[in-house]
Amino acid sequence: MAGPPGTGKSSCISGLVETLSECSLIKHKNTGSQMHSHKLQRINPLGVSDPALMFGKVNSSSDFEDGIFTAYFRKANKEHSVHKMTTWICLDAPLHHGWAEFLSSALDKGQVSYTHWFGFALLCSVIG
Repeated sequence: MAGPPGTGKSSCISGLVETLSECSLIKHKNTGSQMHSHKLQRINPLGVSDPALMFGKVNSSSDFEDGIFTAYFRKANKEHSVHKMTTWICLDAPLHHGWAEFLSSALDKGQVSYTHWFGFALLCSVIG
């Protein structure tokens, strides 16, 4: 989702996650089906100056070290497996080629793998 700052992108995603949780609760009450919860985890990728700290890096031993985003990504997968919870990870910041490139690289190279579906929201403010 992209748009100028202050146009309601974050509010829209928050509303979506709240609505999904409410629908799951209603379904659970009406049918007795297993409760499936949803939560929103916001991350500002510009909150740290080093993109490798945010998205991870390959160390001198050729092992991948998690960053903030990749750690949340793994936690979201575990929560889905164990607690039937979908975590919506929201990168909420002005679009910047540096963090967008690191995110793409981490996902493309398989540094973070996902075995279960999870929510991922990319909110970008288009400036200029």
